[in-house]
Amino acid sequence: MSVFKDLSSWWDRLRGKGPAAVVALTVDLGSARADQLVSVDAGGLVVERCDGDLYAKINGPNGDGVNLRYTRAIAYPVVSLYLTNLEQAGLSAKLLILPEGMTAHAQVEIRVSGAYLAPTALAAGGTATIWTPASRRLVRLKRLSLSCDAATRLDLRWATTAWQSHYLPANGNIIINLVGSNEHGAPDQALTLLSSAAATVTARASGEEVV
Repeated sequence: MSVFKDLSSWWDRLRGKGPAAVVALTVDLGSARADQLVSVDAGGLVVERCDGDLYAKINGPNGDGVNLRYTRAIAYPVVSLYLTNLEQAGLSAKLLILPEGMTAHAQVEIRVSGAYLAPTALAAGGTATIWTPASRRLVRLKRLSLSCDAATRLDLRWATTAWQSHYLPANGNIIINLVGSNEHGAPDQALTLLSSAAATVTARASGEEVV
């Protein structure tokens, strides 16, 4: 029997014996999955441990998406999880499913409007910080806009690691839609940019900070 069927049967049994208890669910990240459905009727969810990347869509395939590796808890009722992960040998996650009436006392996300980098003159190879998250939070991007007054290549980076580059002409600009891409840095990691040539650059990032 799969761990998901086990969870369902445990849950049914618990519901027949008075107040439901917390149920622990261990997910083997050594097996890849794509939007695998886990049905629960929970007051919330606590991530006790997550060794690798495990993405969850909450309450439907179009619901809120989080990487449980960087999430402490889901502090609202959960009826379903759609789990996705690549094969990660030897890694696993342990989730605590809370019964109805019991809620997690931690936030999953702190929603913010974003961050703005005012026009900043950079030398060739110069860098600037667009968004620095609060302590122990990570930035998850939804939208970015970049512009510059001189022809240059702009590298978008998490701290010092580039993850996307754009060649822009003088007085060029670009708007990048990242909705649904789940592009994010690690906790405490700033979103920065590097300009390959001397230029004045400006940027606006929209998204959220995740606990």
